[in-house]
Amino acid sequence: MQTITVELDPTTSARAQRLAHARGTTITALVQSLIVQLDASDSAVDSIGGLFADEPALLDLVVAQALHDREQQPLRADHG
Repeated sequence: MQTITVELDPTTSARAQRLAHARGTTITALVQSLIVQLDASDSAVDSIGGLFADEPALLDLVVAQALHDREQQPLRADHG
């Protein structure tokens, strides 16, 4: 394991302590968990974009069609 020192303002430090206590864990484990979650969500976004890495024209077509469909059939109808 590597030790990394992080400086937090008093408010953020208190929040970190409160979150760790509420979850029955340590601040170290909380930070590790957050890093893993952030990395996983970044990978998911990259993998979706990566599906079209070799087909930029196809991606353009998909986006254009989605925008056209959104204009024709809005997701939210105004019931006002």
